Amino acid sequence: MTEAQLELLQIYGKNIIMVDLPHGTNQYGYLLTTVMVSDDNHEGLPVAICYSNRVCSDIFEPFFEEMRNRLTHLQSKVFMSDDPSFWNACK
Repeated sequence: MTEAQLELLQIYGKNIIMVDLPHGTNQYGYLLTTVMVSDDNHEGLPVAICYSNRVCSDIFEPFFEEMRNRLTHLQSKVFMSDDPSFWNACK
């Protein structure tokens, strides 16, 4: 996460944080997970990305923990994802 992305998370992350994982997008089996916030125009802004070869708590618990370490006071109203493993890793 860059400093600019951290600033976007501070500004817009209070309302909603979205996690997106496109399925089957490349031939190598790598996954690109994107954490986004919604700006004032309801456009998604990427604030963190994770490259991985699978979706599991071993990968995403440290990923979300590092995000929490960088921004300890963020409390979002909504967490949105189509995969329950992200919510479980984020708790």
